[in-house]
Formats: sequence, C-alpha cells, structure tokens
Amino acid sequence: MSDALRAEFVSDLSAVDPAEWDRLLGHHLFTRYHYLAALEQSHCVGEASGWLPHHLLVYRGTTLVAAMPLYIKLHSYGEYLFDWSWARAYEQRGLDYYPKLVSAIPFTAITGPRLGIDRAQAPADIHALVGHCLTQRAESLDASGVQLLFPDGNELKQWTLPDWYRRRDIRFQWHHRGEANFSEFLGRFKSRKRKMVNKERQRLADTGISFETLSGHDLTDAHWHAFIQCYQTTYLKRSGHPGYLSPTFFRLLAQHFAEHVVMMVARQQGTIIACALYLKEGDTLYGRYWGALQAVEGLHFELCYYRGIEYCLQQGLSRFDPGVQGEHKLARGFEPVFSYGTGMIRHPDFAPAIAHFCREEWLAVGQAEEQARQALPFREGE
Repeated sequence: MSDALRAEFVSDLSAVDPAEWDRLLGHHLFTRYHYLAALEQSHCVGEASGWLPHHLLVYRGTTLVAAMPLYIKLHSYGEYLFDWSWARAYEQRGLDYYPKLVSAIPFTAITGPRLGIDRAQAPADIHALVGHCLTQRAESLDASGVQLLFPDGNELKQWTLPDWYRRRDIRFQWHHRGEANFSEFLGRFKSRKRKMVNKERQRLADTGISFETLSGHDLTDAHWHAFIQCYQTTYLKRSGHPGYLSPTFFRLLAQHFAEHVVMMVARQQGTIIACALYLKEGDTLYGRYWGALQAVEGLHFELCYYRGIEYCLQQGLSRFDPGVQGEHKLARGFEPVFSYGTGMIRHPDFAPAIAHFCREEWLAVGQAEEQARQALPFREGE
C-alpha cells in the first residue's frame, strides 16, 4: 500500500470520524469536532449563511494525518480580520472577490490551530502539501485567494510559503499577574483609573440588579431560553438580525460542552434582564456572547469584563480573552496582544499591492500596540 500523502475536501464534517478529527485538533475547544459539527447541524454554516464547509483532509494511505477546518466564503462577515477594502477594490475593477477560501472558526475570532498534524509527520511536508492543495482548489473554484485567520504565533511561523502575505492585529486580554482578588487587581491601577472602575460598579450596584454565576451543568432550559432571548434582542437592535448563532446551536453547545460553559446572569426584581455566555478551557476563559433586554449603563462592562476577571481570580485561571476589538478594554486592565492571519491572492495585479499593504499594516499595528501599552491604567512599574 502506498504511503504517499493525498488530500481531499469534504463538505460535511459527518464524513470524518469524530475521534480521528479530535486526535489532530481536539486539543483546542473551538476546533473540536462537536463544536464545528454543531455549527453545521444547526445550519449556522451552510449555503444560507455564506459559510460553505469545505474541510481539508490529508491522508497517508488510509490514515488521517492532517486536517483543516475550511470554508468557501461568499462574503466577509463573521471573520473579524477585515478585508472589506480589498473586496471594494475588486468591485471597482469589475472583478469578483468572492468566493474565497477561509480557514477560521466561523463567527469566532479565537486564536488557535488551523491545521492539525499527526505527531509522526514532518510538519514542513504537510504545510507544503496543504499550501499547494489550497492554491489549486482556489484556482478550480475561481476564488480570489486563501485566508487563514487567527492561527497561533507558533503555527504562523510554519506558513513560509512563497507569495503568502502575513497580517496582524491587536486584541485585548486580561492576564493574571499574581493578584488574589479583584481589589488587589484594582490596586495596581492609577488612582484616577481605579476610581473610575469603582464608580462604574457602584452605580450599577445602586440599581438593585443582582448577579449570579452558573456553570453549564447548573443551567436549566429556562436559563438558556432567557439567554437566547437576550442575545437575539441585542443583535436585532444592533444589526437588524437575530444573530449568527441559532437556538439549536446553543442547545448543542449545552449538550456537548456543559463542562466548559459559564453563564453570568443579571436579574432585576428576580427577572433575568441580561446574560453573558463564557466558555472555559484549561487556564483560559473566553468571553463569547452577551445580550440584554433593557439598556442599563455599565451592565455590559460588569457582565462581560469585571465579572469575568473576578471569575478567573476565583478559579485560578491565568488568561481571559473577552473577544476582539474595543479599545475601551484598555482602561479596564486588558492588555494588548497580537493576533495573526496569513493567506494568498491569486490576481497578479492585486497580489503585490495587497502584499505591500500587509507589510505597511504590520508596522502600523506594531506602533499601535506600543501606544496601547502606554494607555494601560497600571501604575508605573506594574
């Protein structure tokens, strides 16, 4: 039997054995089989959403030795490493930017593995084959190119393929620096910044709103119903649609990942008025989704930031990733860190222009990160 490497693409994760997929990618919560499968089973991804599953599998003989979550994208929504200006440039030239091939976790800007490789394989060989297969597939689909969004820094170093650009952006994360509790955390702040946070929290406490932290195993159908109502209400107000994720997805999340789920609930006179849904894995808490039935000043900061930090301190977690964007997080003690992307553009005119843009962007983001550090609320020496 030949031991040559071969690749194939599948449009449904059910074509893959869950244990085999997780053997390669199961070490990260958001690339696990049941997380990605829940998106497909709930129709959050598929033709109607513009995220068409097109996962890449690499075999040596009959053994699966590498796997990549991959999608044919018909737009750029739900990605969070933006390329809208590139799409507009194509449109101005009368060209189609879509479809494109994207390796990412749909609607989830979480750094993690994008290519799972069997430990017995040579990573350089797998990356070279995958890069070639992605380029060929982009050509056969007449796609504008390929993107890998939010690979971790170590994986980014493996993508040294010719004509592939690199990008980076800034996100804001909390890191445990030895504090025993939230008061010690605030004790690291400059006086004015500390007073701002205390004032925000006290103003909210004066409203009489109560808070509760629940693990996934404690959540009832009523809790999930309230969360979904809050989530959809907030999305409708902000974007005019009920959100990227459906009630079915959240039910599947509760079924398969209850031990990873944390929900922060806000009640007014006993009635739930807001919820924030977190996922935790290892030493990290991930802030994912939130919603509220009424606008209350400071409620978002309390549920999505301060309560998350308190939870990490209580549980001994070392990192809190509240999601992308939001420079307002700096004033609340979230530190700037880099996130990354890489990819290739097929068009011979646009490829060098976009590569130049990415080089300039890389430098500008580095400068922005330095400026962000200067805006942190901590006292000198902290």
